[in-house]
Amino acid sequence: MSPRYDVRWLEPEKVISIEYAGVKIVDDESFDAWKNALLAGLSAIHSRIGCAAPLIVNIDELELHPRMGERYSHELALPIAHKYASVIARYGSHGSTGRVVAVEAMRRTVNLEDPAAKAREYAANTFATREEALAFVVSWAAGREPSSR
Repeated sequence: MSPRYDVRWLEPEKVISIEYAGVKIVDDESFDAWKNALLAGLSAIHSRIGCAAPLIVNIDELELHPRMGERYSHELALPIAHKYASVIARYGSHGSTGRVVAVEAMRRTVNLEDPAAKAREYAANTFATREEALAFVVSWAAGREPSSR
């Protein structure tokens, strides 16, 4: 089975969803294919909705090798957080991928002085279930709307 990257706009929730099937990021070639697929999907959604939006990512079928962590952080996590996602939450039980995400989130925040930046775009935000991740990003987005201030 070839790797599948499913990037969708969930209209009822106003959330971007990323699902994987059989995706293994273990070298530069697999990383480049992953990056290109995700950024193309996110760019298409961004063009359609016209803004950044909450993002949930299922990491169950994603294997991210630790040696790809730094590339993940700089070439995917940061660009996605700055352009496509107003907040990101990851969910699933793939322990090694969750650990890589958490380690890279900590590395990015070590020298940041702005607590809001740490909390928003640089946190790992990992959850066990889709429902928890969705509730987190929906709650975060609701708290950011001008009408709720």
